[in-house]
Amino acid sequence: MFIIKINNYKRKENFYKKSQIFSYLSILIIFFLISINIFFFGHSFKYLIFALLGIVIFLISFANTNFALMLLIFSMLLSPEFSLGFAGGRAVVLRLDDLFLIVVFLGWLAKMATAKLGFFRKTPLNFPIFIYLTFYTISTFFGIIRGYVTFKDSIFYLLKYFEYFFLYFMVADVVVEEKQARIFVYAILFVSIITSLYAFRQHFSGIERVTAPFEEKEVESNTFGGYLVLISLLAISLFLNVSKLKLKIFFGIVIFLSIFSLLFTLSRGSWLAFILGYIAIFFVSKKGKITFLITTILLCLLLYIFLPARVLDRIKYTFTPETQKTVFGKKINLDASAAARIENWFYSLQLWSKYPILGRGAGSARVVVDHQYGRILLEAGFFGILAFLFLIFGLFRSFFFALNILKDNEFALGLSTGAIAILFSFLFHSLSCETFIVIRIMEPFWFLTAVVVALPDIFLEKFGL
Repeated sequence: MFIIKINNYKRKENFYKKSQIFSYLSILIIFFLISINIFFFGHSFKYLIFALLGIVIFLISFANTNFALMLLIFSMLLSPEFSLGFAGGRAVVLRLDDLFLIVVFLGWLAKMATAKLGFFRKTPLNFPIFIYLTFYTISTFFGIIRGYVTFKDSIFYLLKYFEYFFLYFMVADVVVEEKQARIFVYAILFVSIITSLYAFRQHFSGIERVTAPFEEKEVESNTFGGYLVLISLLAISLFLNVSKLKLKIFFGIVIFLSIFSLLFTLSRGSWLAFILGYIAIFFVSKKGKITFLITTILLCLLLYIFLPARVLDRIKYTFTPETQKTVFGKKINLDASAAARIENWFYSLQLWSKYPILGRGAGSARVVVDHQYGRILLEAGFFGILAFLFLIFGLFRSFFFALNILKDNEFALGLSTGAIAILFSFLFHSLSCETFIVIRIMEPFWFLTAVVVALPDIFLEKFGL
C-alpha cells in the first residue's frame, strides 16, 4: 500500500513537472509571437490574431502531433495569405501554413523536451542539411555586416529556408509505422483533388492560366505547376506499383485531374519537368513497365482528343519571332517571356561574379531571377551552390537506398520511385522557377522526403534487421 502511494506520488510529481514546463513554454511562445508583432509592425496589434491562432496550434501539436500534421497537410495548398509589407524591395507575404509549420514545430519540440527524447532523428540527410544551412547562415551574416542586406530583410528569407527542414525533421521523427505513412500520403493526394477541381473551375470559367487557391491577386501558375508535377508523378508511380483495384482507381483520378490541371497552368517549364520526370519513372521503376507503356498510350490518346487549344497556342508562342537570342552560337526566335528568362540567367551570373565565394546573403537577390541556381549563387555564392548539390546528392542516395530496401513493399516501392522522379524533374523545373524555396512546392516535397527516409528504418526494425 505504501509503495503504491509512493508510485502515485511520483506520477503526480512528474505530471506537475511536465505541466510547469508546458506552462513556461506556452508563456514563452506568447511572448515570442507578440515580440515579433511589435518588432516588425510597431505597436499595432493588427496581426495579434496570428499569435492567438498560434497558441491554439501549439496546444494541438503538443497534445497530438499526428493530428497537427494532418492540419498542416490541408493548409499547404488551402490556406490564405496576408501581405506584411515589403522587405528587400519585394512584398513579404505570410501564408497561414507558414504560421502553422513554425508553431507545430515548436509544439513538437516542447513535447520532445517534456518526454526527454532526442530532438532530431538520425537520418542520412542530417549532415547535408546542416552544411547547406550553415553556408547560408554564414553568407547572410557577412551580407548583413557588409551592408548587402539588412537583418529585417534577410530574416524572412532565412527563416523560410529553415522551416522546410523543420518539417523534415519533425515528420521523420513522428512517422514510426507504415500505416502513418500511408495516411499522410493519401491525405496529400486527397488535397490535390480539391486543388485540381478548383483549377478545373477556373479553366472553364474563362481564366487563361489557372493557379492554386487564394492566389487570384498575384497569379503564380509556374509555382502551381511545380506542385502538380510532384502530385502527378507521385500518383503515377503509386498507380504502377500497387495491385489493389480501389487504390488504382483513386490514383487514376488523381492522375487525370492533376495532369489536365498542369496543362491549364500553361507553364512550359512545368510541362518539361513533368515529361522528364515521367521518363525517369520508366527507367527507375522495378515493376509495372508494361502498365507504364499502356498508361502512356492512354495518356497520349486523351491528350490528343481533349488537348485545349490554349496549350497548343502556348507551345507555338514560345518560338514566335518577338526576340532573337544567341544560344550556344545559334540564333533562335523566342517570345518575350522566354527571352526574359535567358536575360535573367546572364544578369544573375554577372551579379554573382562580383561576390563569387559567399554571395550576399539570404534576401539579397532583390530582382526576381526566376531560377533556383541563380538565386543560390547570388545569396550563398560558390560554396552555397556546392552545399546545395551535396544536399541533392544526399537526397538521391537516400531515395535509391529506400528503393532497394523496400522493393518487396508495393506502397513503399511506389513512394520511393516517385520521390526519385520528382527530384529529377525539380532539377529541371528549377531552371525556370525558384522551386526549392517555394512553400507550396517544398512543404509537400520535404514531407514526402521525410516519409521515404523513415520507411527503411521502420521495415528493418519490423523484421529485426
